[in-house]
Amino acid sequence: YDQAIVYLEQLLVYAKEHNDPIGQGFALSRLGSTYLGMGQYDSAIDAHQQSLAIAQKLKHPGGEGQELRNLGIVYFSQGAYDKAIEAYQQSLTLAHALKEPQWESLVLIDLGTAYHAAGEVAQALSFLQRGLAIARSIQDRQGEISALGNLGLVYYDQADYTK
Repeated sequence: YDQAIVYLEQLLVYAKEHNDPIGQGFALSRLGSTYLGMGQYDSAIDAHQQSLAIAQKLKHPGGEGQELRNLGIVYFSQGAYDKAIEAYQQSLTLAHALKEPQWESLVLIDLGTAYHAAGEVAQALSFLQRGLAIARSIQDRQGEISALGNLGLVYYDQADYTK
């Protein structure tokens, strides 16, 4: 991770020197994901928030939605489920508006997982089932596997072994 941070910080400096906001957003997003992998949540949040601000300034809803999802992932990793759900909801709104079914499916599954972790079973099942339906409709096998696996965990936790 340390070497990745060095290279990504070099990329960020280069992008700033060359007035390349897209490069800055990319570097910050990757820094955020790297910091998450290192368990440095505050640094991850800071990097993703900076990347989000760049996407918003550039009026790039795809980048904005991705950074909102990334923030949700960091918040979820911290156990801050309410913040994760809020970030995922905002990302879902953009995915739906942009008619991006794979992204929408991913975020629905993220929401289901966050609601499950927060102990809100009905919400978890609803979002996971919606994510599964979209994944199946676009033949996204990875999404289908993720949704089914998470549905299985919810049912298992509810001692509903038949489902």
